[in-house]
Amino acid sequence: MRVACDRNVLAVVATAGGMMTVVLDTPWALSEDSTGEFSMGTVEDPDYRLVLWLDVHPVVVGARVEGVPSTAEGLLGWLRAHPGLTLSEPIESVIGEMPATAVDVSISPAAVNDDPGCPEAVCQDFFGFPQWREPFGIAGDDPYRLYFADVTYSGTDHVLVAAVEARDAEHLAQFVPVAEAVMATIEIPARPAG
Repeated sequence: MRVACDRNVLAVVATAGGMMTVVLDTPWALSEDSTGEFSMGTVEDPDYRLVLWLDVHPVVVGARVEGVPSTAEGLLGWLRAHPGLTLSEPIESVIGEMPATAVDVSISPAAVNDDPGCPEAVCQDFFGFPQWREPFGIAGDDPYRLYFADVTYSGTDHVLVAAVEARDAEHLAQFVPVAEAVMATIEIPARPAG
């Protein structure tokens, strides 16, 4: 990873095997830049982040769910059927220049906690990673916007997923445009799959 600061300008070259670039016109707090995740939050509010992953898979109680296609449609279909989650209608969007489908996701009022280490009354873990055992999910009342794009690079299809984390609906409405402005600068050597 390269981080270059010039007064209040920060540029990051990051994940996807060092092939993804993100250019920021204000400083952000970098949370992670690894082979499995690129995440950052605003300097003023670093606990809520913009996160990007490649090739996540669905999990239930930490165990991988088999048979779900590793595509935007496959992951979205599985999330929509998840009894512990509530999803908005699909939103047409982009990640960089890649067409994407976005949905707002929150925990269903009828959900039962599925994470014994949950810091809130109810957590719902739903994504796992090829690199790690620890799942990703939502705690308490936090709403997230998730973006899904099918991409091809180096002759292989992948699913690129982005998440915008928020503490409540008002915060999500404020943070989404900020995160989407950053997502618009993403460049990866890929093309839409299909």
